[in-house]
Amino acid sequence: MPPRGWTRRAGALIVAVGLLAGHARAGINQWTSYGPAGGSVTALAIDPTVSSVMYAGGADVYKSSDGGQHWAATDLTNTGVGALAIDPTATATLYAGIIGGGVYKSTDGGQHWAAVNTGLTNTSIYALAIDPTATAALYAGTDGGGVFKSTDGGQHWTAINTGLTNTHVTALAIDPQTPTTLYAGTGGSGVFAIEQESPTPP
Repeated sequence: MPPRGWTRRAGALIVAVGLLAGHARAGINQWTSYGPAGGSVTALAIDPTVSSVMYAGGADVYKSSDGGQHWAATDLTNTGVGALAIDPTATATLYAGIIGGGVYKSTDGGQHWAAVNTGLTNTSIYALAIDPTATAALYAGTDGGGVFKSTDGGQHWTAINTGLTNTHVTALAIDPQTPTTLYAGTGGSGVFAIEQESPTPP
């Protein structure tokens, strides 16, 4: 129980002190600006093992290592980022889906990026999803090309569009209880689902 005389104002003061001490925190029941300054952010990803590490994608990909208090641009710049995804088992590995530029991959926490587009015949990427049980399996949702799948961490891609009557894919989600089930949200035709075979162990 808070001590007698405790007020909401005192609570707000503690939040402010926390910010001044270098720990960015969200406001209680209110939104707090986190930056990056002047950025138009279209994708966010948070490291699932170290929650103070965050990535924001827009025209560039920015990284914060202190929970959003400070941001630095990575070397993936002058792009239009449609999606970000972090490998849950190797969190220094992340992917950026670029609208018109395909998929880029970093294996060092965003310091360096390389395009991984072999077989990706549509490079307008609006969504990414990683299989949590077999993280080399990666899915990309495209604008007009449907869904592509990679089983080798983005090195090669194959379209998986049988039955998908709308190929403008704006969102992807994997069932956490049954990771072989993939859902695709489309522009104008709702949600589709596909059940896939379990990945073959290496």
